[in-house]
Amino acid sequence: MELKQMFQAYLAELFPETAEFEDNGRQTLRITYPLAQTSPGSRYSRPVDLVFDEEVIAGFRAAIDANNVARQDRFGDLLEELVRTCLSEYDEAGPIDTAFQIDIDRRVLDL
Repeated sequence: MELKQMFQAYLAELFPETAEFEDNGRQTLRITYPLAQTSPGSRYSRPVDLVFDEEVIAGFRAAIDANNVARQDRFGDLLEELVRTCLSEYDEAGPIDTAFQIDIDRRVLDL
Protein backbone atom coordinates (compact mmCIF):
# COMPACT_ATOMS: atom_id res chain seq x y z
CA MET A 1 0.00 0.00 0.00
CA GLU A 2 1.34 3.42 -0.97
CA LEU A 3 1.84 6.26 1.49
CA LYS A 4 -0.65 8.30 -0.50
CA GLN A 5 -3.35 5.69 0.07
CA MET A 6 -2.52 5.37 3.74
CA PHE A 7 -2.25 9.02 4.74
CA GLN A 8 -3.89 11.39 2.23
CA ALA A 9 -7.27 11.30 3.96
CA TYR A 10 -5.67 12.44 7.22
CA LEU A 11 -3.73 15.28 5.56
CA ALA A 12 -6.18 16.59 2.95
CA GLU A 13 -7.70 19.26 5.21
CA LEU A 14 -4.28 20.87 5.73
CA PHE A 15 -3.86 21.72 2.04
CA PRO A 16 -6.01 23.28 -0.71
CA GLU A 17 -8.44 21.02 -2.56
CA THR A 18 -6.17 21.22 -5.60
CA ALA A 19 -3.24 19.65 -3.72
CA GLU A 20 -1.44 16.82 -5.47
CA PHE A 21 -0.02 13.98 -3.38
CA GLU A 22 2.85 12.04 -4.95
CA ASP A 23 4.40 8.96 -3.41
CA ASN A 24 8.01 8.12 -4.24
CA GLY A 25 7.41 4.42 -3.58
CA ARG A 26 9.56 4.42 -0.48
CA GLN A 27 9.28 6.78 2.48
CA THR A 28 8.42 10.21 1.04
CA LEU A 29 5.06 11.75 0.26
CA ARG A 30 5.34 15.02 -1.71
CA ILE A 31 2.55 17.58 -1.71
CA THR A 32 2.25 20.50 -4.15
CA TYR A 33 -0.58 22.67 -5.40
CA PRO A 34 -1.19 25.57 -7.77
CA LEU A 35 -0.88 28.93 -6.01
CA ALA A 36 -4.19 30.76 -5.89
CA GLN A 37 -2.82 34.18 -6.85
CA THR A 38 -1.45 32.99 -10.19
CA SER A 39 -3.14 31.78 -13.34
CA PRO A 40 -3.90 28.05 -13.29
CA GLY A 41 -0.88 25.88 -13.94
CA SER A 42 1.61 28.74 -14.01
CA ARG A 43 3.13 28.54 -10.50
CA TYR A 44 3.07 25.77 -7.97
CA SER A 45 3.70 25.90 -4.26
CA ARG A 46 7.01 25.03 -2.71
CA PRO A 47 6.85 21.23 -2.33
CA VAL A 48 6.22 19.75 1.09
CA ASP A 49 8.04 16.45 1.59
CA LEU A 50 6.77 14.24 4.38
CA VAL A 51 9.53 11.75 5.12
CA PHE A 52 8.12 8.80 7.05
CA ASP A 53 10.24 6.75 9.43
CA GLU A 54 10.02 3.04 8.64
CA GLU A 55 8.71 2.41 12.15
CA VAL A 56 5.73 4.70 11.48
CA ILE A 57 4.93 2.99 8.19
CA ALA A 58 5.17 -0.44 9.82
CA GLY A 59 2.98 0.64 12.75
CA PHE A 60 0.28 2.02 10.49
CA ARG A 61 0.38 -1.07 8.26
CA ALA A 62 0.01 -3.26 11.35
CA ALA A 63 -3.09 -1.29 12.36
CA ILE A 64 -4.50 -1.73 8.84
CA ASP A 65 -3.73 -5.47 8.84
CA ALA A 66 -5.44 -5.84 12.23
CA ASN A 67 -8.40 -3.80 10.94
CA ASN A 68 -7.89 -1.53 13.97
CA VAL A 69 -9.62 1.60 12.73
CA ALA A 70 -9.38 3.35 16.11
CA ARG A 71 -5.59 2.96 16.10
CA GLN A 72 -5.37 4.10 12.46
CA ASP A 73 -7.39 7.20 13.33
CA ARG A 74 -5.19 7.89 16.36
CA PHE A 75 -2.10 7.71 14.10
CA GLY A 76 -3.89 9.99 11.66
CA ASP A 77 -4.78 12.53 14.34
CA LEU A 78 -1.20 12.65 15.62
CA LEU A 79 0.12 12.90 12.06
CA GLU A 80 -2.23 15.79 11.28
CA GLU A 81 -1.21 17.58 14.49
CA LEU A 82 2.52 17.20 13.73
CA VAL A 83 2.19 18.37 10.13
CA ARG A 84 -0.06 21.30 11.10
CA THR A 85 2.49 22.45 13.67
CA CYS A 86 5.38 22.21 11.20
CA LEU A 87 3.43 24.02 8.47
CA SER A 88 3.38 27.15 10.65
CA GLU A 89 6.95 27.72 9.39
CA TYR A 90 6.15 26.91 5.76
CA ASP A 91 6.14 29.54 2.98
CA GLU A 92 4.12 28.20 0.07
CA ALA A 93 5.70 30.78 -2.25
CA GLY A 94 9.21 29.68 -1.28
CA PRO A 95 11.73 28.14 -3.69
CA ILE A 96 10.13 25.35 -5.71
CA ASP A 97 13.47 23.60 -6.22
CA THR A 98 13.92 23.00 -2.48
CA ALA A 99 11.23 21.06 -0.64
CA PHE A 100 10.05 21.93 2.85
CA GLN A 101 10.79 18.68 4.69
CA ILE A 102 8.83 17.35 7.63
CA ASP A 103 10.16 14.23 9.32
CA ILE A 104 7.36 11.91 10.40
CA ASP A 105 8.84 9.97 13.28
CA ARG A 106 7.73 8.08 16.33
CA ARG A 107 5.93 11.17 17.69
CA VAL A 108 2.91 10.03 15.64
CA LEU A 109 2.95 6.54 17.13
CA ASP A 110 0.47 6.12 19.95
CA LEU A 111 2.71 4.13 22.25
